Amino acid sequence: MSMYIPKHFQVQEEAELITFIQSNSFGILFTQTANGPAASHLPFLIEKNPAGSLTLITHMAKANFHWKAHDCAALAVFQGPHAYISPTWYGPEYPAVPTWNYAAVHASGMLRVDEDEANVISILEKMTDYFEASQPVPWRPDFSQSSSMRSMTKAVVGVRIELTSLEGKWKLSQNHPAENVQNVVRALDQQEDPESARIAQLMRAHHPG
Repeated sequence: MSMYIPKHFQVQEEAELITFIQSNSFGILFTQTANGPAASHLPFLIEKNPAGSLTLITHMAKANFHWKAHDCAALAVFQGPHAYISPTWYGPEYPAVPTWNYAAVHASGMLRVDEDEANVISILEKMTDYFEASQPVPWRPDFSQSSSMRSMTKAVVGVRIELTSLEGKWKLSQNHPAENVQNVVRALDQQEDPESARIAQLMRAHHPG
């Protein structure tokens, strides 16, 4: 286990965790190096292999020393919506302190680095296809015809994390009575920031009625 998760905040449904990563795909990769902990902010794709195991794929610049920490344990953290919760929102008779509601997923496994050009191109094509899919006219690199594109692939490495653990934590006031939850959702709706609106929406989904 890579993070503290009280039982009432725990999310174990694999499909829900995969969807969360897909919706919050810009994560942080952590590993331990000889010089101390290292972190890189990267976009990720998650793939389910025929045998049912999960793999995160991404790429990073060769100029980034972090890729040299390969064949080691790695942790990728995906942060979803989050918002401050004021104790005044619960009601005057409820003893409480300030807190934060949020959703996050930790994905742990073995980090593998791939310098093979064909494999790097495959990763880049998969990632481009995925993130361009929402565009009116999706862009796609032409590695077979563009020498500049091929030269760019030599400046990056492919990265795979073969997952051994996937943990989800949705801290959404599940430890509070229904009236408190409703009060918090109403207060979040009155805030002007988009994160509060997203947390309110997530709370409604996990506290039906």
